[in-house]
Amino acid sequence: MSVYQAFDSFSENAQKNSWKTKVSFYSSTGKEELEEYIDMNHPPGYGSILGGYVENVTYRQEGPVWYADVSIWRERSELTISIIRRPLKHSLRAVSISLPLSKRPGYLTKWDHFLWQRVAVTTTTEGESNSGTGGSGETSEAAAQLPSQYDSATTDAPFESGGVYYRWTKDGSDLDGAPKNGYLWKCIATPTKPCVETWDFHTYQITEYGEYPSEAYAAWVTDIMIDHVRDKPLLGDFGISSRRSGNWKCDDASVEFDGKHWCASLVWTLSGDENGWDDDLYDEAESTSAGTSLPGSTSSTSGNTVASNSGTLGANMNWIEIT
Repeated sequence: MSVYQAFDSFSENAQKNSWKTKVSFYSSTGKEELEEYIDMNHPPGYGSILGGYVENVTYRQEGPVWYADVSIWRERSELTISIIRRPLKHSLRAVSISLPLSKRPGYLTKWDHFLWQRVAVTTTTEGESNSGTGGSGETSEAAAQLPSQYDSATTDAPFESGGVYYRWTKDGSDLDGAPKNGYLWKCIATPTKPCVETWDFHTYQITEYGEYPSEAYAAWVTDIMIDHVRDKPLLGDFGISSRRSGNWKCDDASVEFDGKHWCASLVWTLSGDENGWDDDLYDEAESTSAGTSLPGSTSSTSGNTVASNSGTLGANMNWIEIT
């Protein structure tokens, strides 16, 4: 349905014991679709998803666009009711993430690296080249011996063992070439897990579902949470923190209309290790105290008018703190 709230159309006028709310919606696909939307979301009487009593709906056309101006009456006491930011329900699933092989606990360099040994090259009187180990004068047969570090190395840093120099590479042809400065590199070991570049790591995702009175409220909730980190999702983590350390990042979010409410879904992913998501890259999710007005809104009871700067979020709505 291609119906949207008109920008900068939300306003509230304070009266002695009530508030008058005015908001406009528009559609460029025709009046029929707009009427269907209004009948579903803001029917006459006490049926509006914004609360209150719908007193009047006026339709008007500006060029190809149809507008619906909705007037809603509410008692002052209704404005003290907080709109719940906390989701209503949540679900859990395990997901598989492909990570670099080097990130696996217990990783060894020999799994996906070639090991090379530096060999000295000498020229005989006949002009033939002979090779021996570089640095200790060992025989060529001894040069093929694997160093003790071979079975324990966890990085690709070059190293020396028994006066002989060694290097690791991911590619089998990186050091394969003509002698240089009297030395060449000889491959003495190939990867023990050839062609394996990643491993599957299983973590958890929690999806939280909430219902909100308008698309703007739902969109705002997703906007302040996406790419932000919390110790736990808003409704908890199903006890996972008692078994695995780390924190949760909101990786995905969506907003949709279910026929009655605007629904926001937040997807939280558990970090890969106890260090949590990098706090240099991701901010902590904000916590808004109860009674705080929506961002971008200004309210004034003395001036009788409450209007939203954003034009879509409304104003003077109290919000429950997220904890």
